[in-house]
Amino acid sequence: MHSRTAPSPPSPHGHIFRGLPARRQSFRKLLLKVLSKWLLSAVLTACVYSVFYVYSAKTVLSKAEKRIFNALITGFLIAQALVVVSLMNSVVGDLRWWILARRHRSLAKVEAILQARSLWSVIVMTFKSKRISLHAVALCWVLLALGVQVALASIGLCYSVENAEKYARLVPGRVALPELSTIITSSVATSQSSSSMGARQYTANRFGTVSWAYDTGTHADTPLPGMLWYSDDPMFFCDDATCSYVFRDVNDETQGTRERIFVAAHTSRSVAASTTCQAFPVVFGGDGSERNITIELPDKQIGKILLPARGGLNQTTFFTNTTISCGDGCSVIEAFEADAAHAYYYSCNTTVGTVANATLPAHELGADLRLLASSAIALQGYAAASAGDSSSAPGQGQSTVDLTSQYMVYPAESVFGASMNGSLPDMQYLMSRFAIGVVGVAAMTLSDDAAVDGPTPVLAVHLNMEHAGIIHLILIATCGGLLVLGIAGAWFANKVPVPSEGVVSEAAVLREMCEAHQARSDVAGDLGLATARPEGSVARELWIYRHEYVGNGLYDLHMACSRGVSMKQ
Repeated sequence: MHSRTAPSPPSPHGHIFRGLPARRQSFRKLLLKVLSKWLLSAVLTACVYSVFYVYSAKTVLSKAEKRIFNALITGFLIAQALVVVSLMNSVVGDLRWWILARRHRSLAKVEAILQARSLWSVIVMTFKSKRISLHAVALCWVLLALGVQVALASIGLCYSVENAEKYARLVPGRVALPELSTIITSSVATSQSSSSMGARQYTANRFGTVSWAYDTGTHADTPLPGMLWYSDDPMFFCDDATCSYVFRDVNDETQGTRERIFVAAHTSRSVAASTTCQAFPVVFGGDGSERNITIELPDKQIGKILLPARGGLNQTTFFTNTTISCGDGCSVIEAFEADAAHAYYYSCNTTVGTVANATLPAHELGADLRLLASSAIALQGYAAASAGDSSSAPGQGQSTVDLTSQYMVYPAESVFGASMNGSLPDMQYLMSRFAIGVVGVAAMTLSDDAAVDGPTPVLAVHLNMEHAGIIHLILIATCGGLLVLGIAGAWFANKVPVPSEGVVSEAAVLREMCEAHQARSDVAGDLGLATARPEGSVARELWIYRHEYVGNGLYDLHMACSRGVSMKQ
């Protein structure tokens, strides 16, 4: 019986085409097809990197930024996975013809190979074959495809969007500010006259003493604006002669309540205390038994100093006259370091500056607070009266407290009374640290009436790149692996002419195979038989992909059959 399909028209050279007339695609064309999809994968990889870079550079993320980040990274990774599948399917589609051209195969295997356009079809083809080599190749291909998908999905395990522990997010709200005009005495001294100068002097000295319970760092440790404050963070930052304090903004809604976490963040506002000193050896009275001591001045000259009290041996006496000024926020402080062998007298000026970057009047330090802080190490306040350092005015029956001349005696075993042995950096550091400590402790006293509208610190989230190296490995390996796979696939596919994509082109290549199948069906239908073959025999019909060159750059792409009959064993 003759086929119902008319043969292809002859070529100009008289060749009758058995399949699809086609020209051989150049390797460059095949490579460009692969590179176009790989370029899309590279663009998506760059997009993923860009999203990670932009959002990891942000110290904190808002809720809206968190949602946008999750949407972008999820979308790009899904798109990358789809591109990977598309490129791998494209490579398989081109390699089918090279595989079919290698040897003769049965009709069922040819159909399985032609259908191998997806991962599932490769798995199905594997189960239909008994060839170990095919199983090995298919297994490697399946593992490669699944491995890429799992690797891309595991990127989500390499980062986390978690609560920010270093920076706060600033939003419009109410900020609680400290009372900085003067010393608030209610936390230390409580009496009807707690607002008096004596109470403030006493409180200033207590503030300076208490401040040593807080950590001190160097200027390199100074926190950046917006960083969250924790109770174990350094509060003061010092070098040899200067100490600074960085003010904090407190979320007013988190103050004085146990229902919300206390939130405070460092600001750009700061204040510094500095000290300059001169040191002179004591040549007489250095054991602390005399109120009048003799010091050695430069050029072998001698000076006389009157001490406020006899403090005895192994102590340091700090004293000041509050009526003597050396400038705004500056106090003149003298110190006598009693020692049997090496006693020293120090003359120092300690200055507490103004607040840097202050934008509101409530941010400024009051003149009274600055003066009290600069002289706090030598202040007694009410203790001056109990010490007997008072004098009765002529004609008065009771003594009056002299608050202009103040002094404090510290034993050598204390931080403030330890011997400096004439070291100017050590003494300057001690006085500056004490002065800035007063400001720092005073700034911890928040005022209910000082809350203002402003950028309020709140807890936020940030992007933590926990395993950035693994993310780099996955993205670079995926992008590079696809490039190698695409180039290798194009190189193998270029060994045989590949028909253009499309159902019509494939149908033309498979025409002869389809005609043979149809002819067998027609014969079997007319005779009522399944096949016509000798008893006990098995018909073998094997097909192979052929690309016959007919001239003028044309190839006849078709499936060729090899028929035979083999006897059952």
